[in-house]
Amino acid sequence: MDFGIFENMTIKEIKQGYREEFEKMIEQKFKYNFIDGESIFDFHSRVVKSLENIIKNKEGEICICAHAGVIRCIISHLISKSHIYHWNFKIDNCSITKINIENNFSVLEKLNDRNHL
Repeated sequence: MDFGIFENMTIKEIKQGYREEFEKMIEQKFKYNFIDGESIFDFHSRVVKSLENIIKNKEGEICICAHAGVIRCIISHLISKSHIYHWNFKIDNCSITKINIENNFSVLEKLNDRNHL
């Protein structure tokens, strides 16, 4: 996700240095567009477009290695066909998430599995 000028900043830093923007972020939620960046809604749409292209053009098992934000987008989309659950999943570095899709129905089999580490 492109956080624009807030890239590498903590929420605390944004709240202290950009109070009005922080309030907009809280108020607008998924529709908030980061300055010189994108909204979570736009990010989700971008990820979903790529995901659907991958699924459409592949058969069998697919392995996608990605950052946590992309993984959250994928899970939210496959489970709910929406972006609304984006922040509801904790994804650790090097974790494995497994989703089975059959007849366009998704089942979350593993989430944030780190047993291999």
